[in-house]
Amino acid sequence: MGLKEVSDALVNEYYVSQYLERRILEDTNYGTVVCCRQNFKASTETPWLLLTCKNTAESASTDGIQFYGKSYRETGIPESLLKEKLDGECSGELAIVALQEKPFLLKKDETHHSVFVGKYVSNHPESTTEKDLDLLSDVINEFEENTIHQEKEGSFKPSKNIFNAATFLPVHNLDLEELDHYFSKEKRHLEYKGDQLLSFFYEENNHVVLKEKEILVDRPHGHIMQAKAGYTPDESIVSTTSYACGVFNSHITQGNTNFNRFLSLSSSQFNLEVETGQRIFIEIEDKKYLLGIPSAFEMGLNYCRWIYKFKEHCFQIRTWTSKDAPQVNMDFKVLNGSKVNILVTNNLDEAIDWKIQELNPQEFVAKPNKESQIANKFPSSQFRIRLQSNEVNYKITGNETLYDDGKKHGGSFFNISVKETSNFCISFLGEVVKGSNFVAIKNTDIQFALDCKNAKEDWNHLSSNLSLKGNDKDISVLQEILPWYGVNALTHLLTPHGLEQFDGAAWGTRDTTQGPFELLLCTEKYDEAKEILKIIFSNQNTDGGWPQWWMFDSFSEIRAGSSHGDIHHWCIIALGNYIKATGDAEILSEILPYYNEKGTETVEKTSLLEHIERLIDMLVDSFIPNTSFVPFGGGDWNDSMQPASKDLAEKLISSWTVELNYQAFSNFTEVYQLIGDHKKETRLKNICANIKADFNKYLIKDNIVAGHGLIEDDNSISLLLHPSDTKTNIQYRLLPMIRGIISGIFTKEQAQFHLNLIEKHLKGPDGARLMNRPPKYNGGIQTIFQRAESSSFFGREIGIMYMHAHLRYAETQARVGNATAFVKALRQANPIAYNEIVTCGDFRQSNCYYSSSDVTFKNRYEADERYEELKEGKITLKGGWRIYSSGPGIYMGLLVWHLLGLRTEYGKTIIDPVIPKNFDGLSASIQYKGYPLTIHFSVKEEEYHPKKITVNGKNIDIIYQENQYRKGGVLINTSKFIELLKQDKNDINIQL
Repeated sequence: MGLKEVSDALVNEYYVSQYLERRILEDTNYGTVVCCRQNFKASTETPWLLLTCKNTAESASTDGIQFYGKSYRETGIPESLLKEKLDGECSGELAIVALQEKPFLLKKDETHHSVFVGKYVSNHPESTTEKDLDLLSDVINEFEENTIHQEKEGSFKPSKNIFNAATFLPVHNLDLEELDHYFSKEKRHLEYKGDQLLSFFYEENNHVVLKEKEILVDRPHGHIMQAKAGYTPDESIVSTTSYACGVFNSHITQGNTNFNRFLSLSSSQFNLEVETGQRIFIEIEDKKYLLGIPSAFEMGLNYCRWIYKFKEHCFQIRTWTSKDAPQVNMDFKVLNGSKVNILVTNNLDEAIDWKIQELNPQEFVAKPNKESQIANKFPSSQFRIRLQSNEVNYKITGNETLYDDGKKHGGSFFNISVKETSNFCISFLGEVVKGSNFVAIKNTDIQFALDCKNAKEDWNHLSSNLSLKGNDKDISVLQEILPWYGVNALTHLLTPHGLEQFDGAAWGTRDTTQGPFELLLCTEKYDEAKEILKIIFSNQNTDGGWPQWWMFDSFSEIRAGSSHGDIHHWCIIALGNYIKATGDAEILSEILPYYNEKGTETVEKTSLLEHIERLIDMLVDSFIPNTSFVPFGGGDWNDSMQPASKDLAEKLISSWTVELNYQAFSNFTEVYQLIGDHKKETRLKNICANIKADFNKYLIKDNIVAGHGLIEDDNSISLLLHPSDTKTNIQYRLLPMIRGIISGIFTKEQAQFHLNLIEKHLKGPDGARLMNRPPKYNGGIQTIFQRAESSSFFGREIGIMYMHAHLRYAETQARVGNATAFVKALRQANPIAYNEIVTCGDFRQSNCYYSSSDVTFKNRYEADERYEELKEGKITLKGGWRIYSSGPGIYMGLLVWHLLGLRTEYGKTIIDPVIPKNFDGLSASIQYKGYPLTIHFSVKEEEYHPKKITVNGKNIDIIYQENQYRKGGVLINTSKFIELLKQDKNDINIQL
């Protein structure tokens, strides 16, 4: 079910479904009726659809998770077809509607006509109610009996093909001896359901998922891998996505992940479109099987590995990427049993309409349609395909061989049929931007090992050789997730998309300036951080601001038309943090362009200092009259809380954005102080004083910060999302409470008061939640907040447990010295051993970042009624969208800057760890300023505020940093600190 206008733009079906309400009503004559309303308007209208059965319907279901179920990926059989009745309402992310006719008895020689009818209404501004059943009699009468069953010429008839005819290979479990043989005897973080082993980690960065786990999870295990990637944008980077359920490659792209696609997307969590991406059929005993869920699925930083055990046969498939070339490799190998026939299908992206040409018997080239966007930008763009296996008997075909009738049907395929093989390898090489050379593979095992070794070395370099050791399990769980969050953060930065959010490709201004940038700073990748800043400020509008998002590559003319009010402040904060960490004030003299839609010939260029001052002036000029408040600007961090009208947007104030403005300006006063511009330093300090005064005067009442201020007709300011609020049914909002601490606008007393409010009103079993309850839902009718009031799905921001905000809550705990709460918050944002910390959490992929913690209530009405049960841990919590988020980079920064407490500020080394007493004995290794450090922590008295520090046996003088919320960490001149260090090994002991 879509109910969205057709367009050429990419559409994420998950997102469409989240705003499509599906209500089940009961009619006395026709039984179950389903009414669907697209709550988020298409143009100016609200489409609506009614579905019913003329013979009377007995039951219905409204989401794919009900109809197909988790087992569908294994069996190919929808679970609902095996049930007596359909499961009723479910407002999930896959709007698949099913109606079941009332059962009937069909006797010999009798016939029966089952008639299902629908009524489409182009504009249904009201919410769905029982009154809509009044349409039924007219709808039913539209369909006369004698017009129902006539065959029409040209009507669609399904074609039998290999995809809809073949069954999945029925795999067997690996026994313990086989698990030890194929993986390792030494396993970590073993996950069980009862006595059944589900998953584990082994060796350095390897995660293994067994068949039983893949069947238990809502979303198929997946992994995004990059080839030829560094730490800054490069359109030569190739990306591929693999899934456990037999998707060996999909969404292969080079550069822009929206427009430069080679292999098609696999976007169904149920593996419904089994033709998408790269698939493998295998012939055993004269029967063709499609490889689906394996006996075991393994993920490494740059690879995926599938092992299929069937009777006496055992097969291995690997997909991996290379550091040395923009190349993706896939190999098939018989581990046990005889040689087999295989068919490898590669579904090419249809929008680009790739055409394949043979260069030689083992190499082929794919060129895009000349009318496609990729060809328009890159006239010489192409992908090359090489069969790396010698002495194999193969045949190349198109899609005509996939169908029984031998004719060409829809879809573009490059298929390889291989006879009697035990080893086969194929590689894809991206040549969109420029030509490249294949890495020739003579021995797949040797090449695989080399590329995996390079990937691990890359991670060690990116992380500055960061590692944690200790006796507490929490330490090992934190250590285990680090490389995976590092890979996720680079995906977000370099090839922006996720396992669910496949239509990325752009930089969100607020996103890039947070997680990815913080990752680069905390690991001292300063040159790369500087390059990111230059790209960001070169895409600044001439008025001083930025759009919400923008393409950072050859498609830079594609950008949002507006932005939320918080967007611009993150750029000031990022630049200030870079200068704080590096002391590189010379960057302010860099001459950088502004964005100009007319092209580079007429572009304006100024120093970066002028860029930032133009931005500051724009923000100050935007202050709401008679206040020092920046306007809401159509939204803040929580996209679901965009105002429902333009009029409301002009009257709202976000307390969180005001605090962010205070933080940005406060931080940049230090930059002005560094460069000796005391006039501008004083100006910003005075503005900050005014912001703080107005903040306390207008946005805090009864000591509680409001979520929003609302300018009334008499210019007074009333409060929303506050205990005094009578309009929204929400009393507390997390964001301004935590940003009040991070920004420094709160006093110590205000900070503690609001932390107590968070503990009492805003905590759930999975962490800190955005509000104390969701915005009230009234059938999708918008009154104050657009998406929050129109989404029928209770997940992502709507479900009000967004992990990004929770991580900032974790940061506040570190800033005030609540070490135990800080580490617990880090564990809640970590999927490894998740059920040990969140006992009501479901099974989920253990090695990737989840953007939210979701729960599928029957509908939003049930969410309103039962929300307190959720907070009490009585309802199962599910993992939301994966990977595409600023969160993984933020997580890395929290570990380095706050758990270990190691950071650099204006030429001084700060040692300010926040560590719980159960971490006593923790040791951490990390590269700092080019020197290898091993830091040993003794946690005896307090959980912060070092009492004694030795560097290679020498005591350092204790001088404490000022901290407005607690006793501070130690600071030492970095030059003096480095004098105490050795090139090869350094032991640092910190006593708390």
